Amino acid sequence: MSKTNISIVLGSGNFGLTLSTFLKIEKQKVFLWGRNIHTSKLYKNRKIYITGQESGVYNIDKVSNNIDEIFDTGSIKRDIYITVPAHVQPQIIALISDKLNKGDTLFLMPGRMLGKFYIEKQLKRKEINVFETQTVFLTCRKMADDKVILYKKKKNVPISCSDEEFKKLPLWMKSFFSPAPSLEIALNNIGMLLHPIPTLFNAGWIENKDFKFKYYKDGISQKIANLIEKVDRERVAIGIKLGVKVISLQDWILSTYNSYGDNLYEVIHNNIDYMEIEAPYSLNHRYIYEDVLTGLVPLESMGVILDVDVKNTTIVIDMLSTFFDYDFRKYGRRIVDREEFERV
Repeated sequence: MSKTNISIVLGSGNFGLTLSTFLKIEKQKVFLWGRNIHTSKLYKNRKIYITGQESGVYNIDKVSNNIDEIFDTGSIKRDIYITVPAHVQPQIIALISDKLNKGDTLFLMPGRMLGKFYIEKQLKRKEINVFETQTVFLTCRKMADDKVILYKKKKNVPISCSDEEFKKLPLWMKSFFSPAPSLEIALNNIGMLLHPIPTLFNAGWIENKDFKFKYYKDGISQKIANLIEKVDRERVAIGIKLGVKVISLQDWILSTYNSYGDNLYEVIHNNIDYMEIEAPYSLNHRYIYEDVLTGLVPLESMGVILDVDVKNTTIVIDMLSTFFDYDFRKYGRRIVDREEFERV
């Protein structure tokens, strides 16, 4: 895996663009695919401008909305970074499955809950290596078609692999990731906690096109933080029942961002890396569809199978399903029975 000649990045959103730039900083050869990237400035000039913790202009080796063109590399092994929202991952796998080479490595960044399990199940190919990360390792935002801002590089982000597998990963990854079991990564998925609830309770402001606000600073009140904590306690209870190492959201923010405070509301609002992050401009956003379909839904199904009280998670999913007039349980990664759960 460490001798890969080409890094392929699938997805040209916040993280996809920033990751592409970061890989160029790490002296990688980068091919970037985006479904609508042919309409952007980046498609014409292949340059990404980055500010924040890194600054400069970086040339991407190939930029295309044509998946065949991106994968036209011969028989060499590639590192393939899938950065699209987790609920779209199956569509991307369907696009690329017949283009994969033996020994290719897929990185789901992030996999959200049980991404590795479901993608391996879809691929049905043992010669393809699949890894998932708990979250993205770069806190970033896309400011324009060809401009990104990097707020923070995270450390020790869990990635699904053994210690031996970790040694074979690309050298640059060892500074940012640490090995962990997939089930531990699944239950420490924090996007499902930080995203759906505040987005739902700020829906009126998000739909107001004349109003912009900071997602964490303005959008998470004490009451909203309290509800997030209730769902978080259910997540931790599932981890305890399974004997899986799970930390509270409050402790995760403290350790990841070096924040401070006595409760979740305080550690969020004392986290300087969150303060300038803008709220979504639309409700048709991964904060809802990714984090409910591949976060809250599988979490609830785990709780039901394990006989753990997940009433608050259920209430939140019910509210979201009613508000969005969408059956999240029907289309989400719901574990249907104990037999399937045993295979995870």
